[in-house]
Amino acid sequence: MLKTVAGLLLACFLGTPLAVQNQSGASPEAPDLLAAVRRDTALSKSIGLPKLSTEEQTALASLLKTAYVMGWEASLKSMEAGSTNPENKVKQVEGRAIFSKIDEADDSILKLRNGMVVELTSLAPAFIGFGKDCIVFRSGAGLKIWIEGKKTYRCDVLKAVDEKLLRVRGVREDSIFECRGNGSVLKLLGSGLYEVDSFSTITTSLWLPGSSVLVIDDVEIVNLDDGDEAVGVTRIR
Repeated sequence: MLKTVAGLLLACFLGTPLAVQNQSGASPEAPDLLAAVRRDTALSKSIGLPKLSTEEQTALASLLKTAYVMGWEASLKSMEAGSTNPENKVKQVEGRAIFSKIDEADDSILKLRNGMVVELTSLAPAFIGFGKDCIVFRSGAGLKIWIEGKKTYRCDVLKAVDEKLLRVRGVREDSIFECRGNGSVLKLLGSGLYEVDSFSTITTSLWLPGSSVLVIDDVEIVNLDDGDEAVGVTRIR
């Protein structure tokens, strides 16, 4: 009996709660788990279910339903707690980016001046340097970090800090459709036509169509495919 209960309770807690969450957050109605086990002859036999009396099986079915709901509620509380964790807030930033500088670099582990610790998950550069500007931003389903003088790398946040302590700005990822007038005007593929500050055209004149860029508050653009510093821009339309 003990082996049976232990095996089925483990299945309840590990196998089912996350798969049945509903939009309202209310506890779901537990399925007939014992009936599902009975249909699997090999599983039923391996945990000794046929050896239980009718009363024992009824009591076990009730226990499994209780365990199922408890597991679901525990997983829901865990997710709710995670949503208020500062680290998760950083990871879920949409349409914004975190700006800082590199304080320390140990192989693929970077310590930022704002207290964050980031791990590069794509090929790390051989040398990064101290005090380089960096931008951590969401790209698709993951995170990336742009490093001044280098390029852009996929990353994970190992240590986060409270968002109130971060320098955060609005960003939009796009790509260059066309460079006009020796880099004086940038037309982006998604939307936007930007005039580049005169002292930055020496940089943007070398930018290529198709390069990924990060538009910052509509007043600066960073080329994510190289390590050039952010250039000042004015949106024309």
